[in-house]
Amino acid sequence: MKNSIKTIKFALLIVVVISFVFARVWVIYFFKKENISGKVVFKEINIYPEKEGKVINLNCKENDIVNKDDLLVEIDISDIKAKISRLKKEIDLEKANINLAKNDEKKKLEEYLNCKKDDGQNEKVLNEKLKSLEELQLKNKINKAKIEFLISKLSQLEIEEKKAFIYSPCAGKVLDVQTIKGQNLIKKQKLFTILDEESIWVESKIKKNALEKIKNNLVNFVFQEYKNKKFQGKVFFEEEDKVYPEYFLIKLSINQIKSTPNEKVCHFSPNMKADIFYE
Repeated sequence: MKNSIKTIKFALLIVVVISFVFARVWVIYFFKKENISGKVVFKEINIYPEKEGKVINLNCKENDIVNKDDLLVEIDISDIKAKISRLKKEIDLEKANINLAKNDEKKKLEEYLNCKKDDGQNEKVLNEKLKSLEELQLKNKINKAKIEFLISKLSQLEIEEKKAFIYSPCAGKVLDVQTIKGQNLIKKQKLFTILDEESIWVESKIKKNALEKIKNNLVNFVFQEYKNKKFQGKVFFEEEDKVYPEYFLIKLSINQIKSTPNEKVCHFSPNMKADIFYE
């Protein structure tokens, strides 16, 4: 019985010693590796139509991930397409007429020059041929100017045609969708917002002594949504808080450290919490 009690006491002593050692190690580790928290912030790009019209195609929805230059919205421009088609036909017809007129001009020029060489030619006839040539040359100049005007008009319509197609200006997430297929749009009407994944950072407010420790060093991020992924970053902006001067607003870059080249890219959301660890 006495041996049993001694064994129990010895076991309890061992447990206490181990617990004390473990607690000390944990405390040392905890105070060595400090942490703060912050939130994810994006550059937000609001998308507006450049022209009025009916939405005939909407290729994105809330929370969709899009790539740069993806076609997101198409606006009905059937009237513009019809005008472009008519203009192209008119330009082709005028060009054909110009080519015929050039041949006529060449013939009349040859007739006038031959007539001029003939010393016995009547001056009246010579003047008539010159007048006919000059009238045709003037007509051709007018037709050329008309073609240039039509081409300029066509260019303007083609610019308007391009405005009917709205492409993503960046890779990112679509949020705050405020339009639907079939809706008639007006200018300055917000369609949706895209969070630019090339312009993303973590914002935090920390004391000056903590800033001194991290501003030139890499920090580690932990996101609850991506617990098994590794992220690092560095301070690229700091500003003293005007209300509480002992604090600084900081911005930190975010870089996903992939364990393999094929690891999927992690997508973030605004205000996602980030735990920031530093030595």
